[in-house]
Amino acid sequence: MGVTDLPGKRKKTGIIGSVSHPVRHLAVGCWAPIPRPVLDPMELLMKHGQPKPGTPVYCKLARVVEHTGIYVGNNEIVHLDGDGGIEIVSPQEFVARLDGWNPLLNFSVSIYYAADTEGKALGKTSIANRARSKVGGTRNYQWLLDNCHQFTCGCISGNFENSCNFFCMVESEIKDKLGTFSWAVWDYTSPFMPGLR
Repeated sequence: MGVTDLPGKRKKTGIIGSVSHPVRHLAVGCWAPIPRPVLDPMELLMKHGQPKPGTPVYCKLARVVEHTGIYVGNNEIVHLDGDGGIEIVSPQEFVARLDGWNPLLNFSVSIYYAADTEGKALGKTSIANRARSKVGGTRNYQWLLDNCHQFTCGCISGNFENSCNFFCMVESEIKDKLGTFSWAVWDYTSPFMPGLR
């Protein structure tokens, strides 16, 4: 796998292509847009919309764990990647974790954002500024003790040496700092279905 470093961005490439469009051609057999199946029926009941700068976001990885970050505007998310790098990525790069192969979800990865009961994004400029200020830095990533959740909580609270290492702790931090919330579905364009969600 090769990595090209750009200021605040890193493009990973591997056997199956860049993370912005992994295995689409192999799995679909063509480059034509296809409808996005909804594998999580709860999405049908959720609000849909857009995050605003400083909004916490997450996606599911292999339907087993969650990956969190902070939306900073301009269709960009700041997150801690699995190599310990803090980087700005597109929504497509954010969901294409595990070196571009997110098993079972490559055609149905959603990004969820913290929202009020009406689906309006919750976030603060100070959260986005803290996230942007860390871009290009590194952490001693450990999947259990120093992970994306700890970084996300640090952006929310300002304390990057917190003990928020689990997704439920991120949710608790959001509630403490932004108030009562629910998750809403971000209507971004999927890398696998250009022009469609």
